[in-house]
Amino acid sequence: MSKEKKQKLYLVSLIVGFLTVVGLYFLIQNKIDILWMVSFTVVMLIVYWLIARKIVASKKSVSIPKSDLSKSATTIFNALGVDNVVSIDHCQTRVKVTVKDSNGVDVAKIRSAGIQGVIKPSNTSVHLVAKELVNPLYEALMNIVESR
Repeated sequence: MSKEKKQKLYLVSLIVGFLTVVGLYFLIQNKIDILWMVSFTVVMLIVYWLIARKIVASKKSVSIPKSDLSKSATTIFNALGVDNVVSIDHCQTRVKVTVKDSNGVDVAKIRSAGIQGVIKPSNTSVHLVAKELVNPLYEALMNIVESR
């Protein structure tokens, strides 16, 4: 879990905990039945659980700004290996690159260029997870291939 998520989770814990204590104090001061106190505590735990689950499950989206697409495509192409690329294709969420050898691909450099994920399903294939930027990224990579 990232430091940012831990900080958010800690803040939510403090807020929900504080609200629970204040609510229970109010219920005790007004001599409310114990059933209401238990119910209130259970509801606050459920609220905390829902918020915490949302924070932990959230993923920081990494994407390529459209203004930097050609620069990122050049970085990605170089990380794939200029002489290593055989062909490029795409589907709805991935750019599929056929390479001579996937061991020659610099995954860290590709991710630093803004790609959300890099998958190597075989020794001659690399999939770049780009989601909504698949078509622009594919076109930018094809422009680089055609210009060489």
